[in-house]
Amino acid sequence: MNVPPRVPIVQDDSATGEVDSIFRGAEDLLAFVSNFARTAAYVPSVTRWLIPMIASIQRGGSDAALDLRIKELVILRTSTRNRCFF
Repeated sequence: MNVPPRVPIVQDDSATGEVDSIFRGAEDLLAFVSNFARTAAYVPSVTRWLIPMIASIQRGGSDAALDLRIKELVILRTSTRNRCFF
């Protein structure tokens, strides 16, 4: 089941200038550009601080902002509330 996003996302081929730079930074931090970051990219001034925040939450290891168990619970709860198949 492939449902299109409710809000269009910025694709790599249409990312230019500041947005392209933000996407490259996201790839450095997270190894990918999330759909959330692609949606937020419509407002680059917000996305610049949002991606490092997301990275600190999503990253694992000793410098992670959230315990792995809490992170998984948040993912499951959010998916359930939004009726996502995650």
